[in-house]
Amino acid sequence: MREVVLIIGLCLVLCLLAVPLLCALRLICAIFSPKIRITIRKEWKSHALLVATSVVILVASSVFFLFALRVGPSAIRQAKLAKTQNEATQIQTAILGYYTEYAEMPPSSDNATLIKILTGNNPRANTRRIAFLYVRPDDLNAKGEMVDAWKNPFRISFIDPDHVIVTSDMLPSGFKTDVDRDDH
Repeated sequence: MREVVLIIGLCLVLCLLAVPLLCALRLICAIFSPKIRITIRKEWKSHALLVATSVVILVASSVFFLFALRVGPSAIRQAKLAKTQNEATQIQTAILGYYTEYAEMPPSSDNATLIKILTGNNPRANTRRIAFLYVRPDDLNAKGEMVDAWKNPFRISFIDPDHVIVTSDMLPSGFKTDVDRDDH
């Protein structure tokens, strides 16, 4: 992502540099050629305005791209982190919904099997085929496991019948997704 922004910024800077350089080249030629000198006096004001505008655009775009290179990756990481936290909470809520409906925990804490149960795609464990969880195909890996925004599979644990924990490699250690069923 950072490389793409850098390449686009360099292309824009080069394009913007071309206009003032061409204008400056024309002015230099006019100084040394008497024929061009006459027409340059008439066009001087428009060329000066073009050069000034190009320089302002160049400075503004440089500031924008420096800002994008500095802030962009941080904002993307924060968005991915929020998405991962939200999905971990959704998995946990779906497990608690299953428990409320069937009065027992799902028979498996294996990610792929559990996701099939919670989405209603495992009729043996979810006999009513209730979709407790909606998952986009992008959020599943090739094994059918639900993955976080960085494509790491979630780890789902039933510590005891009353305690469920959903974690991911990318979640900060301070983020807790464990919920005690007795609290609800």
